[in-house]
Amino acid sequence: MLFEHLPDELLLFAFGYLHKFEIIYGFTKLNQRFDAIVIPYLYEIDLANNHRPYNRHFTLLCQYILPLNGSHVRSVKLAGNKQLQLFRPYICQLVNLKSVIIKDEQTDTFDEPDELYRFLGEVLLMPSLSELSVLCAPSNILKTLSSLALEKLTTVTLFYFQGLYHWGLKSVTRMPQITYLSVNMNGVVNLSELLEITPNVESLHLYFSDMYESEIQHTHVELPRTLKELQVILGHYTTYSSITFSATKGFLYILRGEFESLMLTVINGDKDFADYSNVYSLVENFDHLQTFQYYIETAYTPDSRFSNFEQLPDATYLIYTYPKLNQDCDRAPFNRKYFRSDLNSQLTMRSLYNSSELRIGTNSHERRPTAPTMILQNNPRLTNLKSIAFGYGSNKLAPDVWQYASQVIALSPNLSELKVTYTKNFVKKIYGTVPSKQLKRITYLLVWFEEKDSENGFYPSTFLLDVSRMMPNLKVLELNIGFAAIAVFVTSSVKLIQDARNYFKKVTCVKVSSFLRTAEEKEAIDRYKKCLLEVGERTRTWFYCPIKTESREVSKYRCLYIWL
Repeated sequence: MLFEHLPDELLLFAFGYLHKFEIIYGFTKLNQRFDAIVIPYLYEIDLANNHRPYNRHFTLLCQYILPLNGSHVRSVKLAGNKQLQLFRPYICQLVNLKSVIIKDEQTDTFDEPDELYRFLGEVLLMPSLSELSVLCAPSNILKTLSSLALEKLTTVTLFYFQGLYHWGLKSVTRMPQITYLSVNMNGVVNLSELLEITPNVESLHLYFSDMYESEIQHTHVELPRTLKELQVILGHYTTYSSITFSATKGFLYILRGEFESLMLTVINGDKDFADYSNVYSLVENFDHLQTFQYYIETAYTPDSRFSNFEQLPDATYLIYTYPKLNQDCDRAPFNRKYFRSDLNSQLTMRSLYNSSELRIGTNSHERRPTAPTMILQNNPRLTNLKSIAFGYGSNKLAPDVWQYASQVIALSPNLSELKVTYTKNFVKKIYGTVPSKQLKRITYLLVWFEEKDSENGFYPSTFLLDVSRMMPNLKVLELNIGFAAIAVFVTSSVKLIQDARNYFKKVTCVKVSSFLRTAEEKEAIDRYKKCLLEVGERTRTWFYCPIKTESREVSKYRCLYIWL
């Protein structure tokens, strides 16, 4: 039977062994049947983070696929300055592009936003674009949007690292075309000015990590008459402060309007949020309200009158309405991405459950940490834990600490990142701590090489082979080395690239990072960059540094990306 006569089910099964760009390149323009199967692969192009393709696939997309099939692309997701720079010349071919999402690239948070602004200058001219999300927004991005955005741009999502400050609203002209706005705020006082800029917003989503009554007392907000849907998310995952009911009620009071739907999320709410009458008193003055949904996490036992509540593994309670509100942790300021805990005798269940990263090793609390006394009862699922960091000194930890760490890891189904200090028994320690099943889920590995190791060479000869066998689905490998090893890295970079390509099936990015302490070290890095550009041309690899050396302080983390 000819390949083209196979049923659709078998074709789709075969396509599962190919990269989507290879499928599009190889099977479009053959006949109407194949176009009907293959063209949907083009609707959404995701190049960000874990979906980053090999540079050969990226080149295939830009130089061969988009010129012929760019009209089919509806959505694009990119991450980091390098992708914006390389993708920008091809934006004009996406004549039906509706949505663009721009994310950060881990350490790249657009400290140098020039490339972002150049990209926006191109993409905002696309007449079909209606949705824009920038999840690493520089402070004055609203000014850029207001000066460039066309009338069809109606949906905007902005996530600032520390929230929208008042200076982010300076010289911003009105954007009456925006009907959906999602933004995290640094404070309440800037809200009125933001709403003056977006007078026709219909769906408004606001994120506040803190809420203070003193701010609310001096704030007046006039909601747009067009507003139909309001979502408010308050709080963040920390044990140091909580959202007070009185501040929340005061804030909602100044937001009284004619909107029909209110969605309220409260993280770490105080005792009054556990009272049924209190929660519903929040909306007693909203005359036009038709639906009220809430998602409240509190340490206090809920009133029995609540229809839906449950106790979480950290002994806190979740009170909610059906359907549960979607907690978009990629955009919320209380994102667990920034909540980390140390494994030591002071660790609590609440900290552990809410952490995105657990650090194991020497820390400020104990010179040599001891295992927590807390017992992990009933094998709680630690679904929020994504990263384990075995820091400096972890090789000297007592056996009971390693045993406790193993227990935590076994209870973490979403673990995808490991950060490890290299030692001679590196492989044995990982195999003894992380189950093989979970090692297959690891997509990001950071290895710290101590200064004494860096002076003896770049990395051990069998290192990459050992890692590839342990973590077959690894996508990003970062090697943190001392400055003394950088010269060795430059001379051995070709072999590093060849080994990475030979041993790993899915690694698309190798990062080499270091902490620079002197101006001389920074100057040396700039000299090495010229050598690496030549290596990149020979190996068809892209080398780039997301952050310019000149813009950073002397003693700073520097990272070189190798896009394979």
